[in-house]
Amino acid sequence: MEWIEYSRLSTINTVDDFDALLKVINTSDLMEFQYLVSGDEWMVSIK
Repeated sequence: MEWIEYSRLSTINTVDDFDALLKVINTSDLMEFQYLVSGDEWMVSIK
């Protein structure tokens, strides 16, 4: 793990839902990033 410049994010490999997590971090209306699991299916919930 390392700190990188925001502008370099598109040039590195990240986890599948990283864009959704960044949306929560960068949007003042959003406060929650959560995985909902149903059997083998994982869904992202953003609030």
